[in-house]
Amino acid sequence: MEIEDGLDGLRKVISRLPANTKANVVRIFADGDYVIAHSELNALVDKVASDFFRFESGKIVEHWAIWRRNARISILVDEASWMGLWR
Repeated sequence: MEIEDGLDGLRKVISRLPANTKANVVRIFADGDYVIAHSELNALVDKVASDFFRFESGKIVEHWAIWRRNARISILVDEASWMGLWR
């Protein structure tokens, strides 16, 4: 997903999310100019997000993200599919 630079780009992305979207920040790690945030999101599908940020002069200059379907839910769907309960 491409996000435009600045607050306006972030606002556009947030405005496209379903109204009932929730984010729970699980943990944040900081090391010098680098910050990693681990979050759980419930938008259209429950997801786990890892966001990696690099800061310069107090501003984000780089951002990388990994979004995956929540493993707990994926495992349940896989098991239900294997047992013939979900196709």
